[in-house]
Parts: sequence; C-alpha cells; structure tokens
Amino acid sequence: MLIALALKLLVDKLTRLMEFSLEAVGKGPIADVPGPSLTALRDSVADLAVSDPGEGTRTAFVNRAITLWSRMLSLFRNGTLPANPDSYETLSSSTPNLIGADQNAQAMGLGRLGIALSLLQDGRAAGHWELSPPASNDLSSGAMSARATRQGAVDRPLFVVRSVTEAISLKSSGAFANDNAIVVHADDMWHRMVGGGASARRVRVAPGRIGHVGDTHVSVGDLLARSRDATTLQQQFVAEMML
Repeated sequence: MLIALALKLLVDKLTRLMEFSLEAVGKGPIADVPGPSLTALRDSVADLAVSDPGEGTRTAFVNRAITLWSRMLSLFRNGTLPANPDSYETLSSSTPNLIGADQNAQAMGLGRLGIALSLLQDGRAAGHWELSPPASNDLSSGAMSARATRQGAVDRPLFVVRSVTEAISLKSSGAFANDNAIVVHADDMWHRMVGGGASARRVRVAPGRIGHVGDTHVSVGDLLARSRDATTLQQQFVAEMML
C-alpha cells in the first residue's frame, strides 16, 4: 500500500505541474490527454513491484526504483548523476493541491518532464519503441534505454533535460561520447541554437549500412509551440523520436 501511495502521489504532482506548464503557454486543452498516459506509466511501474523470491519482500524493487528515479531527476535538473545514488530525489515537498504555489517546482520545468514522460509512454503503448532501465550506472547510459520495435534495432541511451544548460553540461562530461544518445529537451533553446527553422533531430550519416544515426535532440518546447492539439503533439514527437 505504501508503494502504491508513493507512486500515486508522485504522478498526481507531475500531472498538476504538467497542467500548469501547459496553461502557461496557452495549451491548456492539451492537458486532458497526457494525464492518463502518466497514469498508465505509473501502473506499468507498479506491475514491477513484485516480491523478491529470496526475501519475500519488495525491498529490492523499492531500492531500484529510488535509484532510477533519483538518477532521472538529477540528470533533468542538474545534468549530472546524483551525488548519492541511494538517496531519494524529491520532486516537490508541496502536496498536489498546493503545488501550484511552488514556484521552484514550476521554474525547474518539472511540468515539461511530465509531458516528456507521457509522450514516451504514448509511443511505448503504440508499439513504436520499448523503454528499459539504463544499461549501466555510467553517465553515458542516460536516464533509461530506448529501443525501436523494428528488427535489428539497438538500445540507445535516453536523457530528459530541463534546458540547454544541462545538455551542454552532459556533453562536456562525455555523456554523449557514444554518439547515439537521445536527448529530450524540456525547452526549445537547443532547437533555436542548432535547428533553426528545421527539425532539431540531426542525422550525421545515413543509417542504412552501418546503423549509425548520431545523437537525436527533441525539443518539447518547440513541439508544443507547433502543436494545436494533443494528437498533433504525439505525432510530432514520434516523428522526431524515430529510432
């Protein structure tokens, strides 16, 4: 019950932050769609909360969940791994009803994190890609791994970052050294810097023979500006995220 309560509270907070974020850019009507996607993602995580065969408890799941959540949130907020991977990174100390007054949470772009996670879940549910834990504890493994569902696809590290500042920090630290990272940006600054009027996705060479596509950068901020409704947002995200 405690695990279920923690997951519910976390998603309730993300949903509220997501609603505020969309309303701030005049996209309030879109907010009705991402919420159920976050709930579906929450339920998928909850399905993994099974008892350890050796201990008969869910302690191993809880510890692993804390590690992965804290890793993702630290990469998003700071562009670094958490100083203590075993500690729990708090989304916000405010309750869902009061989180609207939490200016720090809103300034951190946490609503855009919720949007990114809901879009990733949409693509997963539609069968476009699979999501799994990072391949290793190394920085270059990202917050999670993504793999297209087509035959021959490979796992690629996926990062979700708050702004171009965190992306540059990660790049400087060698996070993208393998040249196959997927970086989902909450804002649109990377798109403005390198994409101009074109797609923020950059393919350095044709992937046909060698399977190499370079890093992929997707801007949630840019997609929101170009999307009139939730369906368009989902379609545009899939188009940018093609693995």
